[in-house]
Amino acid sequence: IYDTPGARPMNDIDLLVAPNDFATAHATICALGYAPRFPQQTLETVKSGVFHAFTFDHPTRKTIDLHGYPTTFHNQRLTNDFFLNDHQRYVRRGLALPLLTPEK
Repeated sequence: IYDTPGARPMNDIDLLVAPNDFATAHATICALGYAPRFPQQTLETVKSGVFHAFTFDHPTRKTIDLHGYPTTFHNQRLTNDFFLNDHQRYVRRGLALPLLTPEK
């Protein structure tokens, strides 16, 4: 559909973290001034797959969707390792982050 992945419009930032790091990522995002969009979302409902992601809003920044699994139906063969083991390394302000490849 798009000539390059960078041409695709985006309205939010999707973060995929290992399920064991989900609570830490949640706390870090809240500490940055983000607030959960939906009060019915809890760590348990997102980790169990009831919600596809934990959505955070900020008054002046892009919305963040925090994913603990790559899809809502995380019990399928699609695992975090499928995505996180095949990434490009991105360094910003001294912080190394895995950047998922556009093919995924």
